[in-house]
Amino acid sequence: MKKIEAWLDAGSGECWFREEKCARVVANTLLHFHQKRYALGAHCVMPNHVHLVVRPFSGHDPDEILKSWKGFSAKEVNKLIGRQGNLWAGESHDTIVRDAAHLAKVVRYIGRNPGKAGIPKEKWYRWVDPEWQRIGWGFAEDDDGR
Repeated sequence: MKKIEAWLDAGSGECWFREEKCARVVANTLLHFHQKRYALGAHCVMPNHVHLVVRPFSGHDPDEILKSWKGFSAKEVNKLIGRQGNLWAGESHDTIVRDAAHLAKVVRYIGRNPGKAGIPKEKWYRWVDPEWQRIGWGFAEDDDGR
């Protein structure tokens, strides 16, 4: 997993989401069913992948949610940049968050990821649920990820 993270952070592969308009499509897609089908806690759109914390609501299959995100965002991004075909890797990597300490670590990792990858702050596409921010679960604004 560390090798995959290093490869992604280096900007390897296709970096469709480096363009703001494409990153915004992905971010808006993730937020579309927030508090309807799932609770989205945090996300970060990187140039070639996405990190997020999500809790599906009862009756909503995580695999179907992921399929919906990937399908809709691929269609919209492809339209924007005039291409066809697959946009996302077929496989996704997930982690079960088991307690508050682990959740804090995951949120910190997501928030630091753009800085760690050397992306200028003005090109960071991160979001934390406002309710989480209200109770102190946010990204550190001065954290450059290094």
